[in-house]
Amino acid sequence: MNKSLFTEIIICVFLIAFSIQPKLFSQDFKLKSTNPSDTSWKYLGRPRPGMTPLRFPPESLLANYNWWWHGTPIFSPDLKEIHWSKYDRIVERGMIVYIKYSNNNWTSMQYAPFGNQNYFESCPVYSLSGDTIFFTSLRPGGFFFRTCRTTSGWTTPEPLNIPIPQGYAANFEFSMTRNGTIYFTLVDTTLHTDADIYKTKLINGEYQIPTSLGPIINSDSSDLNPYIDPYERFIIFASKRQGGFGIHDLYISKRNPDSTWNNPMNLGPTINSSFEDVFPNITPDSLYFFFTTAKYGDIGYNPYWISAQYIYNLVSVGIKETSTPPNDFYLEQNYPNPFNPETKIRFDIPENFKFKISNLKLVVYDILGKEVATLVNESLNPGAYEVNWDASQMPSGVYFYRLKTENSILTKKMLLIK
Repeated sequence: MNKSLFTEIIICVFLIAFSIQPKLFSQDFKLKSTNPSDTSWKYLGRPRPGMTPLRFPPESLLANYNWWWHGTPIFSPDLKEIHWSKYDRIVERGMIVYIKYSNNNWTSMQYAPFGNQNYFESCPVYSLSGDTIFFTSLRPGGFFFRTCRTTSGWTTPEPLNIPIPQGYAANFEFSMTRNGTIYFTLVDTTLHTDADIYKTKLINGEYQIPTSLGPIINSDSSDLNPYIDPYERFIIFASKRQGGFGIHDLYISKRNPDSTWNNPMNLGPTINSSFEDVFPNITPDSLYFFFTTAKYGDIGYNPYWISAQYIYNLVSVGIKETSTPPNDFYLEQNYPNPFNPETKIRFDIPENFKFKISNLKLVVYDILGKEVATLVNESLNPGAYEVNWDASQMPSGVYFYRLKTENSILTKKMLLIK
């Protein structure tokens, strides 16, 4: 190809691409941006949260006396559509609604074209490609449905045909992994037991009989609203188990390599309140964690958001919980845990160390990784040791305690609840 012609083509493509860049808007859809590369339209242009939750919706989308948020905002992979279920208090029914970024602006709230307002519908979930939405509905023919995006709009919803065991009923909220496994809630309608979390695998295009996540996740109280990490590394869910701050609290559990689950940990007072905290979700770009709560001063339930780093700090990023190396130090779980305001921490220096361990430190950190207490900082002989920590001057929340020597570092989590 002639070099000059090739250059002209490249320039034309660049100019066309530049010309179709949208003029974007900032907070509350009102202020135009003159920078074509601006992305302030994302997340409706709302002020971005750090490690403290912020209420998400603008005034025009706040819950009111007529309707509440039922679930959190569910974003399409390109962040240009938001679906959720609003609970209409007049007819006592969930209805799927949406807004989208179109013609350089966000539309007003509209009913989803695939929805049926005559039935309770909830929990829209996007596929990874954004061309399919899954949701739950009490319409005839099933309970879990999917609809696909075409050039002419969304297709008529079809059921997923998940085999719900006889005598059980599914709850509305669910979550999906990258390979199609669905985590959801079942209630035993015969024994009238509290809700428990189950999963059903997609094998050769068919969903299998649901299996319980077991007694580590499912307590004697209500456990529901699961959010499963797409890679199944952890699960976040709502529970009424003892030791919480309010009605339902949000908990997190990390999945082990053998597919078992760690003991669930309360997300703490940064997330949980004396009210009800439910509907956990992490955005497609993995940047933000959403949940819904009825906070003091709000009318009904509204979604709140916080940096997803808060969640990742608990499972994989920042201070990590580590296992004990063979023939090395042993760091026990503190007792009691949760605690208020004092707890005991025990550690062992094995007898195969025939000499004094120098520069041994036992330090406590807060959720942000800030050192808040040094419990031990000295040289010690082999043996068993127990240290008391008085946290009466510290706020409620998740803390980490770390045992460190020149050749070893062990870390565990603990929860202070006041």
